[in-house]
Amino acid sequence: MSKVSTLALAVSFGMAAFSSQASVEISSLQGYFKTRATIDYVSDKMMQNKIDFLALDSVLSSDMKPSNSPQSMPSLSAMLSSNKYNDSERDVLRKLHGQFAETGLICKVADSGAEIVFVVDDSAASCQLDVKKINKAMAKTKDGKVVFFSQFGGKDYQQYYIDTYLVDGDKQTMSSSFLHTFKGQLIGDVTRVTRDDSESVATYDIEQYADYGPEDGQKIAFKSYQWMSQPLKADSSNVKDVAVSTFMVESGKANTFYDASTDGELKGVGTYWAVKDVVGVHKNAKNQDVIMADDVQSYRVLQSDTSKVHKGAYNSLEKGDWLDYNFNNMHDLTGVSPDSCMIKEISEGKPVIRYKGLHRSINKNSGGCAVSANDIKGKEKVVYTTFTTGAGKKISVKDAALVKSAKEILSIVENADKNASVRAAAKIDSAEFNKMKAQFDKKEKEFASFNSLSFWK
Repeated sequence: MSKVSTLALAVSFGMAAFSSQASVEISSLQGYFKTRATIDYVSDKMMQNKIDFLALDSVLSSDMKPSNSPQSMPSLSAMLSSNKYNDSERDVLRKLHGQFAETGLICKVADSGAEIVFVVDDSAASCQLDVKKINKAMAKTKDGKVVFFSQFGGKDYQQYYIDTYLVDGDKQTMSSSFLHTFKGQLIGDVTRVTRDDSESVATYDIEQYADYGPEDGQKIAFKSYQWMSQPLKADSSNVKDVAVSTFMVESGKANTFYDASTDGELKGVGTYWAVKDVVGVHKNAKNQDVIMADDVQSYRVLQSDTSKVHKGAYNSLEKGDWLDYNFNNMHDLTGVSPDSCMIKEISEGKPVIRYKGLHRSINKNSGGCAVSANDIKGKEKVVYTTFTTGAGKKISVKDAALVKSAKEILSIVENADKNASVRAAAKIDSAEFNKMKAQFDKKEKEFASFNSLSFWK
């Protein structure tokens, strides 16, 4: 069974490369797949911070006293003299020096029981703590939390990255926030991962909260919270017992809702949307584990009339959608997400075809993908040779790992009716919906200040 990577600040420096952005992309993933990828995402972010903030970290942990005047940036040799690095780590840092070298001066100040260090351009600059004028900073708060802060953008549009790390006994808690300005507000999302080493096998508890601000006529107002029913063990041995729940609140002129009572679409409405994933562990032809979502239940409610409910599911009863959901989330295929018939073509090494405006789905009885002349009349035929991931990486339809994955998932889907390991267990009824909404309401209050720029408090 696949293992979760170790999550810690003092990670090994023996990686092939570092970049200013995390190598794992999670914003386009859903449910279990987003939760699982989050561990690598946050771990990567903390690894990068150790490199990108090396100079600030050196000053923060030094004997330098807070001052109103900027100080010289420490030399590389001074940075590496710390006992926190061994010889091999120092060698790697010397090779990577160009990626984290700072050219300005540095300020160290104290506020609200915290020590903060940040970069300034020249000696005439003030060491006044004004977050609007700080592009890069690091802090250690009064409760021992380490904070990494970066600001990008210009006068009319700013982006902020705020990452935190806290050790409390056997627990390590890491969070990663992305914020940006929209209509005078700070909106964005925060991901929080807590690693607990109190038992023989470490566990990970993962939460994600988002507030993407008000509507603007085209963009809907959106808030969400995603959580796990129980922490995931590092060896994934309890993955079948972990359900991943997501609760969303949506509104705005562009928001719609299907009303089954009238077989029509309501526009400009407010909705609540609850989704739950249950995961299964299956075997491929080589008796290796294949972890995928067995059942994804959706329960959407009209805010103004909660008797109006629209339900949906991705599971063995809807094989085409079930295949789409798992394959595209496993590989983060978001530019053009292949439908189930395209996935079948990938598995068979055939040309991968899409007819624009037509979503093909494998027949749940025959497993075929036949289309009639009438189905494709007037629709442009496109042959795909590559797809693009959420991280912007192009992947060939003939990529060995992609083909292998398509074959494995397709086999599980096609044989689901006689596969006892497939479970449909993510049921959401009105009672479960109310529990999920109560959890969202609670966490909305808890994360109310997630978009604060007072990162040192």
